Amino acid sequence: MEFKISDILRCKMVSRESEIINVYKRLVSESERKNSLFKIVRVKDRLNLGTRDIMLNLFFDERILVEVQLGVVDNLDDDKQNYFDKFNHFLY
Repeated sequence: MEFKISDILRCKMVSRESEIINVYKRLVSESERKNSLFKIVRVKDRLNLGTRDIMLNLFFDERILVEVQLGVVDNLDDDKQNYFDKFNHFLY
């Protein structure tokens, strides 16, 4: 049996699509700065899939791999989405 952990820290932001795209652009811009605390190493754009999110893996402080998930919702009070969010990465 083999396990592979890609990220040790994870955070998720949920908002409307326009705000998620704005946050994504700001993260990319910050990552490209010379003295940035983090660098983006992988992006999964799943906005057109059922999950409607963007997942980013970042190297923070050049030694910690983290995941940032930017999720799109139409309604911030969506009970179904809030229910599923409670079970994301439950093995951690």
